[in-house]
Amino acid sequence: VLTPETEISDHADSYLYAPEGGTVTLHFTLAGAGRVVGLYLDQQVVERWPVNQELTLAVPLTLSWAGYHTATLAVEPPCPVSPHPALACQIVTLTDLMWADWTPTP
Repeated sequence: VLTPETEISDHADSYLYAPEGGTVTLHFTLAGAGRVVGLYLDQQVVERWPVNQELTLAVPLTLSWAGYHTATLAVEPPCPVSPHPALACQIVTLTDLMWADWTPTP
């Protein structure tokens, strides 16, 4: 289940069920200015990227066990609640999100 979020100010979770251990690739495009986005798999950091323009990524993820997994894209630090729209921080736009290239562990 892919997140329906297209704008991230905090985090966006996507879920995947793996029938057995293996690898899968998460494809996505981020766009923003002056933000850092972290990718987490099951609450463990995979990688972080500075987002200063459009950034298209394909990240292979190792799923060590059968079952449900959570992939989180998180803006770091998250945007605080702003009392006024003029004070709002920069969000990150998320597009083209998809799971692909499932390969079971031999």
